[in-house]
Amino acid sequence: MIALPITALTAAILTFFYIFLSLIVINLRRRGVAPSLGTGEDERFLRAVRAHGNFSEYTPLFLILLLLTELSDYSSVLLIIAAALFVTGRFMHALGLLRPHTGVPLRTLGMICTNSALLLLATGLTFFVLTMGAFI
Repeated sequence: MIALPITALTAAILTFFYIFLSLIVINLRRRGVAPSLGTGEDERFLRAVRAHGNFSEYTPLFLILLLLTELSDYSSVLLIIAAALFVTGRFMHALGLLRPHTGVPLRTLGMICTNSALLLLATGLTFFVLTMGAFI
């Protein structure tokens, strides 16, 4: 039995999406859209690199917060809501970056979901630590 099922499943889902975003960048680079090092000038490639990079920047912090919250035996409902918000937000944000014509609303909603998930977990952890008397 997995001791931390919500964190484990969320990490697996996010890893599959990370690989998908990586493959988009690799595919564009192999097709000669960008040089073997750097980003070049192609907007599609720059968008793909930023979708991958932005995902890479937010995901570790979220997984750390999710893990700490799950280890704190906090509400499973809170964990599931936060995980669903984050995964949805990352999908929307990446899709918004990859599709420039429809991108701004998706990117905006994606960041709202992402930051809401981070805020939910950070608030929950702060409340948990302060009410448990960990500093006394």
